[in-house]
Amino acid sequence: MIALLPNYNRASPRVCEAISTKTSEVSFAEPVVDDPSLSPPALRLANDGDVTAMEEGGLKDGKKKIIMVSPRLDAQLGGYPPDCGTKELKYLSYAKVLRDRGMTHPMRYSATRVDTLGFAMPERYPLFSTDFGAHSFHHLPTDSVVLSQYGLGIALYFKYLKVIAWLFLFLAVISAPALAVYVVGGGGTYADVTALARQNLPSVLGITSIGHLNEAGSVCDQALENTELSLTCSAGEIGFVKAIYSTYDSQGSCTCPERNKVSESTGQCRGDADGSVCQANGAGCFLGVHPVSLRPCCSFSLGETTQTPFFDDMRIRKKKGCGSNMAQEIVEGLCLGKKSCSLNVSEALTYTWELDAENGTICSVAPKTVFIETVGNITKKVCQVRLNDESDYSQCDANKSRALIAYGRCFTTRIDLSSSWSLKIIGWDSMSIRLHLETVLSNAPPFAVDLDRIRVADVQFGKSASRHLRLLGRRGNVVRRLEIAQQRHKKLKLLNGRLNEYVYARRERRHLRAINKLEAKLHHFNVKLEQWFIRQKRRKVREAVTAFVTFEEEEGFHRCLQEYPDLGWLHRLFQPYYKRLHGKRLRFRPAPDPTDIIWENLHHPFFERVLRQLIVALITLGVLFVSFVLIFAAKEQKTKLDLQFGGPTSCPSNVFKADVIQDEQNKLTDLVPYKALVECYCKNFLADQYVHSSKNANYGMY
Repeated sequence: MIALLPNYNRASPRVCEAISTKTSEVSFAEPVVDDPSLSPPALRLANDGDVTAMEEGGLKDGKKKIIMVSPRLDAQLGGYPPDCGTKELKYLSYAKVLRDRGMTHPMRYSATRVDTLGFAMPERYPLFSTDFGAHSFHHLPTDSVVLSQYGLGIALYFKYLKVIAWLFLFLAVISAPALAVYVVGGGGTYADVTALARQNLPSVLGITSIGHLNEAGSVCDQALENTELSLTCSAGEIGFVKAIYSTYDSQGSCTCPERNKVSESTGQCRGDADGSVCQANGAGCFLGVHPVSLRPCCSFSLGETTQTPFFDDMRIRKKKGCGSNMAQEIVEGLCLGKKSCSLNVSEALTYTWELDAENGTICSVAPKTVFIETVGNITKKVCQVRLNDESDYSQCDANKSRALIAYGRCFTTRIDLSSSWSLKIIGWDSMSIRLHLETVLSNAPPFAVDLDRIRVADVQFGKSASRHLRLLGRRGNVVRRLEIAQQRHKKLKLLNGRLNEYVYARRERRHLRAINKLEAKLHHFNVKLEQWFIRQKRRKVREAVTAFVTFEEEEGFHRCLQEYPDLGWLHRLFQPYYKRLHGKRLRFRPAPDPTDIIWENLHHPFFERVLRQLIVALITLGVLFVSFVLIFAAKEQKTKLDLQFGGPTSCPSNVFKADVIQDEQNKLTDLVPYKALVECYCKNFLADQYVHSSKNANYGMY
């Protein structure tokens, strides 16, 4: 009924004028008959046919009566007058649709409640008190008595909703302990989480999201001289390190200092502002986020240009003329590629680490060669340095204590099939796309919600290794065939002495030839895999094919599509430089549904997939062409047969042989229209007899 409303607005004047004068004098909100109970019983209308007959002035008994009766008894109208419409849809009421639209069930009326016009009011459907029938968790009747009147589809739909509601409740209950353990075991104290919850509760609830379960965060530690510094990743390995050795108060901080912390009870700053700065000898008063720990923190001043909380004094920074240049190399050599690392901070100690090209550790001094095994003459290169080998403390305050601060980023792991028989777990490359997107989108104009910071929940890279996987698959097939051939050869050896010597020698030569051939193929694939591995080691960095980015808020998703519209390569050619990642232009599209991603085809290279698609398309077009030719030929043949023999326009119920003979004679004389009754007779004959009997039928015509 609602879908037909546009027809009402476009009704022609001629149709509207066809309505009787009595109806046109009544407004939309005024009924024709005030009280339905006052109408005489003889004029009560049972169905739409009676209404039509009554309006046309005729009844079923044939008597004509000039009377105008309102179709208010029609349940679709509910007492409201009909509006302009066609002859088939003349009982539409726009006023009733406006009253019932989107709020109530249009076919369920109250027996007690009426509107201002005195008509029955629609009732809301009692969803929560309705029995939807049997489902997976209760033993109820299979059929829903309440929903049966609305059809099987409606009943099954609400049963499905009930099953899904119970299912997700069950999943939430069984996953709650795991999520609780993850939240409790995460970084930060309970006080930090509580303070953050007071500021932004959705961000705390986002800790339990699926994206966070696969994410490793950052770690930071600060240690004074002659104390221990430790970095430990909760997941993944350390893939990035920034370390500075200088005076303690000039290098920044890992967490919010005590004077800058927010109140645990209110979540607000404890200091009072005096313009753009805080009052002297007080606490921080401008609420913001600590640049390293990303926790709520209060600054003592606002930025001059941005007028936002100023946290530059808390950032990890290096002061010119006050620090050691070897601190970065030492922490990188001891921590990169490891899940955890620790070192004693001392200017008197010598730090030693092994150079690793895979993790990118370097040594500014000449590395030393040490022997691992003197017998096998196996050596390795190590770097040995001290903190003060390259240092400058001329601008440092001599009265201030020195400290080492180290910030590391942990990256999740992936599986690299770099060896023939083993798996190697290595860390992801640095996912700088996360920080890049958060910076660009946080400064972008809001789409629907004005957020202070857009956060990326998770980034998953997809890297192409189709050639490697294909080589491993073909090599595995050769290994399987080689094992079968070797087993057959062992079984043949058991028959030595039982078979004829000539037969045994011939079969053994055949088995050995097959084994040698398969071993040659295996060696060939081993060489190819080794060459592929050497090329990958030379590249050091593998290019990702795509990346799936998950945002914590929907606002981030819309801002990303707004800032990076996919309008073609010409538009990306003029992409602003600040939107690019390391100078590379970025292209973003909404990610397809998981069901649309065919993971099984990832082991095939791109050109092979394109070739398969072309072959399938050509086969499909070929089948369509052949089908078209066959259909066209069949149509042509049928047309020729119809022109030659004719076809019956309609077959009589009973066609006898004499009728067929007479019809064929009429065809020769052309005095009577030819009806082609022979086809009708053959169809009836085949229904009772076999095909062989129809071939022997004699019509007596020569």
